[in-house]
Amino acid sequence: MAKIDEETLAVASQACVGGPSTALALATSKGWMWLVTPAVLPGVLGYAVGNYVGIAVGHGMRILLGG
Repeated sequence: MAKIDEETLAVASQACVGGPSTALALATSKGWMWLVTPAVLPGVLGYAVGNYVGIAVGHGMRILLGG
């Protein structure tokens, strides 16, 4: 089993569920300043990549459905 401390796991879980803004709020409210950057950067990267993947899937569905 991976050895991940509870703070990192909590912030990562919050970033997956609520995005970078809520993960940032969790990290700062608990005083985990070393987790502020890791809370924000992957979430913003996910937003950036997700937009392009969503556009590609939308175009692919349009082609697949003949629109």
